[in-house]
Formats: sequence, structure tokens, C-alpha cells
Amino acid sequence: MRTCLEGIRILELTHFIAGPYCGQLLADMGADVIKIERPEGEVGRHFGPFEKGESLYFMAYNRNKRAITLNLQTEQGREMFKGLVATADVVLENFRPGMLKRMGLGYEDLCRVNPRLIMTSISGFGQSGPYKDRQALDMVIQAMAGIMDQTGFPDGPPVKAGPVIGDITAGIYAALGTMFALFARERTGKGQYVDVAMLDAVFAFLENFPIIYLLQGQETKRSGNSRPLTGPSNAYPARDGYIFISANADNLFQRLMNVIGRPDLAADPRFADASSRKRGEGELDKAIAAWAAGKTLAEAMVELDEAGIPNGPVNTVAQIATDPHIRERGMVLEMDHPVIGTLPLVGNPVKITGTPAHYRMPPPLLGQHNGEVYTGLLGLSEAKLDQLRQQGII
Repeated sequence: MRTCLEGIRILELTHFIAGPYCGQLLADMGADVIKIERPEGEVGRHFGPFEKGESLYFMAYNRNKRAITLNLQTEQGREMFKGLVATADVVLENFRPGMLKRMGLGYEDLCRVNPRLIMTSISGFGQSGPYKDRQALDMVIQAMAGIMDQTGFPDGPPVKAGPVIGDITAGIYAALGTMFALFARERTGKGQYVDVAMLDAVFAFLENFPIIYLLQGQETKRSGNSRPLTGPSNAYPARDGYIFISANADNLFQRLMNVIGRPDLAADPRFADASSRKRGEGELDKAIAAWAAGKTLAEAMVELDEAGIPNGPVNTVAQIATDPHIRERGMVLEMDHPVIGTLPLVGNPVKITGTPAHYRMPPPLLGQHNGEVYTGLLGLSEAKLDQLRQQGII
């Protein structure tokens, strides 16, 4: 099967989520991603829950990669890494800013080994700016980027998003930035440095809220399950669960009022536009909720779909993970893992007709490809590998 990144080699020095997820996205599209871990394994391997001793945390973000171990704290380890850099197109890393540079493995150092090299760095706050040396975790980034202040109900405290949106988003932007740099290299022949900050990535989630404030001085406030500036849009309890209905546009509002049997509200001048409907959202929500309360989710969805009104059930993880549409779209896949056996994983959301994502290798065991990579790319003998193991270098 042809893949769009066939022939591209990426050395991945990453841990936790953002970096590994970026590497996995690129590996799915055919890149030869070599994950380089310290001899005891990256920290993600030691986070539970575990299945047969293997971390499901690590399993989620590391398929399609070859795994080797290498101690970069040693001079020989660093020299071996530079040997691998000479064969690579990209180095992907998510250490704290400056760490690799202090080891003599910064972008300028590695470009002397390979002038066509692209280096992609993911960090909490980026490689520049007053916050660059601060410690960052996803929840801290959500708080600082403004997402937490926008999430939750008006009369409650700020709330983080359930999943780690900062890590995942940074990983996506880093994959995108890497692709931009690879595309530019096709034209110029030169590599470049890609700097992705989690704070920047999550700040970009704030829609037009920063522009509204900077131009008009108006701060959007958290609004629960509704939209902050328009209405109606909310999660309403049906007989067997919650259904989310959004009818902010004028035509959708008219249709929704007819569906729920309240054409009088559609004609009421108090609800003539989205802004006025937001001001009167409480009255509208009561009317919509009264209608939804008498319906099952299936009944409500049929009526709303027929009227062309955006809606959907508020699914649990169990429901969406087994949803037939998700399965049909290939968003849940199974791989044969050497320890776990059948391993369910979340698929790649990018669908490409000619060069699609290809799931060829399950998440690797620690150091699984040491022999393959070191003998194949650096020409080391098995005897030399044994010596390196005894010295704690691999």
C-alpha cells in the first residue's frame, strides 16, 4: 500500500501525550518513526491502567513506530544519536526548552550533521517568551489559555475539559507544522525549525472571543451548555437521556419552534435575532425542554432530523466507542499486540483516498527494534550491541 509519507524518517524523542500523538499521526501516514527512549523506557510506559503489564496510556499514542533505547546522558549515546540524525528527515521532541541544546543536540548542532533536517519541538509555552521555562501540564495550559474560564456554568467555578485537549491539540499542530516544513523543503532543499506551544494551540481554540474583547472590550462568559452570545442551544433531558439541540440561526429557530409546537414564539418580536434570543434564552429553553421531556432520544432525533435541525444524543464513552458510525468510519480498530493480544485503538481521523492511514505495527515493546535499527542504520554488530547494553547506553 502506498502512503503519503513513505520514505520519510522521523526520530522521536518524546514522552507523555503531545509528542507521541504527533509521531503517531505521522507514522499512520507512512513515516518511519523511530521512537528513542531511555533504557528504562519513557515515563508513559509507567502510567496505568495496565493490561498484562503493558500501559494502556502508552498503547494509545505509539502504534506504527519502531522502538529503540538510548542513553543520551552519555557521550557515546549522543554520538550514536547524531549518527541516526544523519539518516533522518525530522527530529521530533517535547523536552523542556533548552534541554537538548545543553546536551549539544540543539537544532544548530544537528543541522551541522544534516543540513536538510527539520526539528519539531513541542513544549508548554514555546521556545521564546517570558513563560518558556515554566513547567506545564495540560490542565495548567487549559487554565492559562482561557479555556477553563469559558467552561462550566455561569454560577459555578471554572471547569477543565474532560480529555487533555492541550496535549492532543499541540500534537496535531506539531504534525501540521512538520508537514508544512517538509513541503517547504521540497521547494527549497532546506530544513527548518518548528516551534509549537501548547498555550498557543489552546489559545487558538477561543474562537473570536479575543477579537471581541480587543475591539469592543466585551468579555465572553461561560454559559454552561449554551453558546455565550447566541441562542437557543443547549442539552435538554429526554425520557432516556440528554439530547443536544442547536438552533441559533434564524431559519433553524423558526423550524425548531414549529417542531415543538410553538409557532407563537417563532413570531414573537422578542426573539427576532440570535442576540435577542440569547437574552430570552431562559423562556425558550423551558419550551424546548418541555417538548424534549415527552420524547425518547430516538423520537426527538427523527423529528429534528426531518426538520434539518442540528441535534445529537449526549453520548457516554461506552456509547460512542461502540457507535456504528464511528466503527464504519474506522475510528476504532484492532491490532494484534504480542503481549496484550487483541488491542483496540482509536483510529486516525484523517481520511485520504489515495494514500490512506495504514496500521502496520502495534505499539512497540521497550527496545524492540534495537537490533534492527542499530545494525541496519549504524552498522553495529551484535557483539557491540551486547557491550552497549552492559554499559547502560542502550
